[in-house]
Amino acid sequence: TLIMQLLVSEGDGVRDPDADATAGELLMAVLTAVADLSFETQVQFFGVFYELQKENLQELLNGWKSCCWTMPMDHHGVTCDACGSAPLPGLRFKCTSCEDYDLC
Repeated sequence: TLIMQLLVSEGDGVRDPDADATAGELLMAVLTAVADLSFETQVQFFGVFYELQKENLQELLNGWKSCCWTMPMDHHGVTCDACGSAPLPGLRFKCTSCEDYDLC
């Protein structure tokens, strides 16, 4: 993952023995900083982050396929507020601070 790549020594590829703790601290610092941004800026941040990490996320999700439910996940009665897709296909991401805001 991106965070773990940042914690690997450039020259020899040896991982820092404290990398897991450092990665957790780094992740918490990023999420805390993002939480202080306006909602619109948070959406922009995660849009850019997703585009930069799309391949890694897809690889991670592909590794979970054998463990996941094989039935289609269509959320009938739900529309994506970004692209307008309905019924909402696949994973559903629901805003915890906004009323009736869903993303696919």
